[in-house]
Amino acid sequence: MMNWIAMRRSFLTVAAVAGCLWLQKAPVCAGAVTVSGRQILVGGAAFQVRGVCYAPTPVGGAGDAVPYGDYFTANHQAIYARDLPQIRRMGGNCVRIYGWEPAADHSGFFDAAYNGGQRPIYVLLNRWIDPLTDWSNTAAVNAVAAAWVTLVTNVMHHPAVLGYLLGNELNWSEANRQNPAFWAALNRIAGAIRQHDTNHLISTALGDVDLPGSISSFDAIMTNFNVWCLQVYRGDSFGTLFTDYAAASAKPLLVTEFGMDAYDRRIAAEYADNAGAQADFVVSLCNELSANAPAVSGGCVFEWADEWWKSGSATIHNVDGWATGAFPDGWADEEWWGIHRISPVGGGAPDVLQPRALFAQLRALWTARLLAAQSPVGQIQIIVQGASGQTAVLKETTNFQHWTATATNTIPFTNGLPIGADRQVFYRAELR
Repeated sequence: MMNWIAMRRSFLTVAAVAGCLWLQKAPVCAGAVTVSGRQILVGGAAFQVRGVCYAPTPVGGAGDAVPYGDYFTANHQAIYARDLPQIRRMGGNCVRIYGWEPAADHSGFFDAAYNGGQRPIYVLLNRWIDPLTDWSNTAAVNAVAAAWVTLVTNVMHHPAVLGYLLGNELNWSEANRQNPAFWAALNRIAGAIRQHDTNHLISTALGDVDLPGSISSFDAIMTNFNVWCLQVYRGDSFGTLFTDYAAASAKPLLVTEFGMDAYDRRIAAEYADNAGAQADFVVSLCNELSANAPAVSGGCVFEWADEWWKSGSATIHNVDGWATGAFPDGWADEEWWGIHRISPVGGGAPDVLQPRALFAQLRALWTARLLAAQSPVGQIQIIVQGASGQTAVLKETTNFQHWTATATNTIPFTNGLPIGADRQVFYRAELR
């Protein structure tokens, strides 16, 4: 799909309109990832995460078997080559990773994600940590820290890196929640990272249990965390999360998992209308994130594609999960959370992903579109629509080499451009 709109500025009517053009996220300047108050900054500019949880385990594979979720090396290039352009097309600007071998070469994945700075997709790196680690054992904690230092020193200079998440939902272990040794150990691991890298986010991904109690109790000692990351599944609203969090910490907040599964237990099949109920829930949550910016710096939808390995045979799309009143059918099914369903191909080729309704709805929410209209004498009207409430920059070029900003405003807006000499001009809109 074309990503620009063209016209001749000497005419009162548009000479060539490329239709309803969906334009993806704007590039953010490469540079340090820092925080200011409750905001995350990338290259000095405020950054709202519009991310997806990305664990592209093929049908038949398993996250707890080789390569342990690390599908980001050259051996698996076909998988991320399939996905990254589509994430970019959807308007995503971040992927949250779960499996990562610290010493492996991931340069090809990073390069593909960063895309030369054009609509980059930033990477939030995660690696499993055993929640039953003896946090008072210096040798055990040092071993975890050493693995993270290896990981960080291998990746920290790539502009695609957003930050690091130390483990996943370690607080689901009740013994950790109010355990000073646990929090001190995490802060020490983060401190080991900080000795090498002061230019990225460092946190842990906490499950929604005893929140914000744990944060309130230990925020002051977590001197090496510069953001808190929470994973929240409360239905189609975050409820009091943002006000509760604001009372517990002054650090930025990032929601590193949220969403809804696509399987309806009541009919023993996917929700109707291409899992329309899933799309409605997630869009409601995305709108709530946007409405509460900058108190929350966005979030990552769980998840990009279904994972068949979570229960039973990894070659069968199983139905299994846990009961919850948060969703319409009273259940959350482990293998059905994807923005896409999977169709296995076989023969070593990547599985085919089929988008559910959520893909199109996120694309409408996370991107902008340009229209052109006949205008008063002496002007051409460029109309920027979609992604309501977000800030967009309208740019123009005559040669696709140098883009000049002509207007910055909150979507939707209309910009009147004066008619000049007879020349063809190209326009695009970039979301900030």
